[in-house]
Amino acid sequence: MARDGLGFRAIGRATGVSHNTIINWVKQSEADQSNTLEADETSDPMSRVTSEVRLDYILTKLCS
Repeated sequence: MARDGLGFRAIGRATGVSHNTIINWVKQSEADQSNTLEADETSDPMSRVTSEVRLDYILTKLCS
């Protein structure tokens, strides 16, 4: 949702989760992706996609 341009507060309202929690999740997801890419220079490009899909899945489940 954040990657699609929706604001953190709007995501919070839609999911019923605090916008601060949403911000922390996004920051953690970005940090995890950064650490993965730094640790393995020959990283599979699908690993980033997998992380994005996981975050989207979590937010989708919260909205359901």
